Amino acid sequence: MSTVLLATDGSLPALTATVKAVAEAKQRSARLVILSVVEQSPRTTLERASESAALQRPEGEDGIEYAKELAAADKVPTTVLVKEGPVVGEIIRAAEETGAELIVMGTSSLKGLNRLYLGSVAKSVVSQAPVSVLVVKPTPEEMRTAKAR
Repeated sequence: MSTVLLATDGSLPALTATVKAVAEAKQRSARLVILSVVEQSPRTTLERASESAALQRPEGEDGIEYAKELAAADKVPTTVLVKEGPVVGEIIRAAEETGAELIVMGTSSLKGLNRLYLGSVAKSVVSQAPVSVLVVKPTPEEMRTAKAR
């Protein structure tokens, strides 16, 4: 069975990418591996709140549970991985370890200091991944739909 890897952080772009990942897995008759990476760098409550706001993470949203619910509705088998470490490295490692043929992830349009501080995980994954990467940049309508869930 082939494998599609979804990298999710619970942000609105990641929730939109989840819909695409489930569709890709269903179309390929593949297993969906749902990956969440917890960074090990110590951060203050203010830093976490600022990052969540910049990445548009809805409060109380669980990207893993959302992905499991969507996949179950489409009868797509899932596996959940929660890793600790550098986000890009863990996504690449998970793709290699699971034999994924596709990585699906969301991206946002960060500007200014947020882009400088947070960098572009998607850009780094695309440049380092051993397989194809589907980067989902949500439209304003998709963002509104994800917010309204």
